[in-house]
Amino acid sequence: MLLAIPAVVGSVIGAQLAVDIDREAFEKAIAVVMLLMIFFMFFKPSQFLHGRADLLSRKVDWKQLLIFFLIGIYGGGHVSGRRWIFSFGCAGFGCGL
Repeated sequence: MLLAIPAVVGSVIGAQLAVDIDREAFEKAIAVVMLLMIFFMFFKPSQFLHGRADLLSRKVDWKQLLIFFLIGIYGGGHVSGRRWIFSFGCAGFGCGL
């Protein structure tokens, strides 16, 4: 539950950034994030977690809070930056907007 706080704060900041940033800069930022995501496609963090029950009992540290804050920024920016998909879908399928 503690990790939800920085994720929510980050998602609000990410949504605000996505709304305020110009289109070209937003597309470049998404491109950089997607390139970083390629790393996680090939890097399997589960191999380091398997059989490590001691990780569940550790306290939350500042690195985990930072990571969840950055995940929140990504999520908030990505979703609000793609708001046109929802709008188009609702208009096309008659959601009554």
